[in-house]
Amino acid sequence: MRVDMRATRETGGAVKLGVEAKREEDFRGYRILKCDGGDHECAVVYESFGYENDSIAKSTTIYDTLALNTNTKNAYYTATALDYHFNESEKSEPIKVTRPDTVPPVSPLFKDYLSSKEAIELIIIPSTSKDLSNMTLYRNTDGGRFENYAILDKNDSNYIDKNVEVGKRYGYMLVALDLDGNSSKTKYAQYAQVVPDFTLPEVVFKVSLLEESKQVEITWEYDEDIKEDLTFMLFRKSTTQGWKMIKSVKKRSAYRVLDKIAEVEAGYMYKIKVITPSGKESIENKEQGLKGE
Repeated sequence: MRVDMRATRETGGAVKLGVEAKREEDFRGYRILKCDGGDHECAVVYESFGYENDSIAKSTTIYDTLALNTNTKNAYYTATALDYHFNESEKSEPIKVTRPDTVPPVSPLFKDYLSSKEAIELIIIPSTSKDLSNMTLYRNTDGGRFENYAILDKNDSNYIDKNVEVGKRYGYMLVALDLDGNSSKTKYAQYAQVVPDFTLPEVVFKVSLLEESKQVEITWEYDEDIKEDLTFMLFRKSTTQGWKMIKSVKKRSAYRVLDKIAEVEAGYMYKIKVITPSGKESIENKEQGLKGE
């Protein structure tokens, strides 16, 4: 009489075993054995015979519980069938059942972050656990409640958050999840802010020579929507002298500077830079001027 067996691991350490044998007239019941490996001695964990109720003795569904606090990863089940003379069949093929993992995965870490005017990039050290499923990123805004924000791959080493605003402070936490549903313990939160845009528009200006007065006229207009105080710095250089600031102009409705020059042949060149008290400054503009012959 040969026994066939199947096993299904259920919630926690519960195992559902299904056994079936080609029953003979004197079939009495099943004996279930369990061991921790092929080279381990198996122990009897269940015998279905000995019950007054014959339907229980011959039941094909049996339940067992796995020990979780052990160093062995797998358990192996085999079964035999017995007759009324206690003659025992050959053992079934061993069925391997993997114990559920109850150990939380190693926590992922934030290594650093990079901030720009458009996004925050989180630099991540992923969890080193081998049975990792994924990572969950949580985020809060300005000290609010942390909420589930994104699901990351288990090997992701960075995450770029583009849904950010200047002036707000964002907190991030990472939780690793393994294949058995265990979650890592949160170590700490990483906080970051979007870097404000410190770049002002380029100053577009015009240079004209007033020959009679031997002066150079520099004129420009600028965006009046900028609410901060503006300071325009006018620089000049020639073939005999490097760049030098010659004039500082405050914010106004119209901009005009006259520069007295010695001679046109000196090859005067000009450029303008604008700054604010908060540290903003304009991008480098194209220099213009009077080129000597």
